[in-house]
Amino acid sequence: MKRILLLSFFLLLLHQANGQSLFIPNGSISNSENSNIGIGVNNPEKRLHIKNGDFLIELHNNKYPPKILMEKFQANPYLTFYRWTGVENKYFATRLLHRGSFGLKIQIQNNATSISDIEYIDVMNFLNNGSIGIGTSSTGDHRLAVEGSIGAREVKVTTDFWPDYVFDQDYNLLPLSVVEKYILRSKHLPDIPNAKEVNEQGIELGEMNSKLLQKVEELTLYIIQINKKLEYLEEENNRLKDLVE
Repeated sequence: MKRILLLSFFLLLLHQANGQSLFIPNGSISNSENSNIGIGVNNPEKRLHIKNGDFLIELHNNKYPPKILMEKFQANPYLTFYRWTGVENKYFATRLLHRGSFGLKIQIQNNATSISDIEYIDVMNFLNNGSIGIGTSSTGDHRLAVEGSIGAREVKVTTDFWPDYVFDQDYNLLPLSVVEKYILRSKHLPDIPNAKEVNEQGIELGEMNSKLLQKVEELTLYIIQINKKLEYLEEENNRLKDLVE
């Protein structure tokens, strides 16, 4: 009870010193369940309600405490987690910036020597259409867009297009002479995009793997055809040898 009275006295002094910057329901702080504190607002809706102001939280009282800062940038609120490291003499910070209709942005900084020098780098963007951008805010028609390379132990792609049909009896396997003419004219394999198309449009991973397998299966059929011809020629050669002998 003494602590509550002391805190009430301190807050009342602060209220008198700053005009209407602080509002305390009923003129005091209560430990009842429905008591809310408002700063800059006369009708606080939550346990602590701050209007038109920033707030800073230091998580412990050592020399370099990690801090949480809530501010606004232009019309957008952002939440910053940062701390100063005495060993490296640098600030490390992560910021969540809410951009209204543009969604949520996550930014980092790990090489600033003062608060004023912090320049944030975009890491992730959560757009309001449900898409995510890593290193970019332009996701196009994709649910996930990444500016840069991706490292993974395994990637699984599902597709409804798999070229088992190459081994069907009615599959139209182009004669090698036709394939040769096509390559000389177009400088790439049939049904495979050329370099310009790939540079401009990229490739669909599942579709391209399917097309490459199609070409491997076609090569297998060509090898089988050539092997049959070699076997026939070998038999003919042996037959001619027998006739000569």
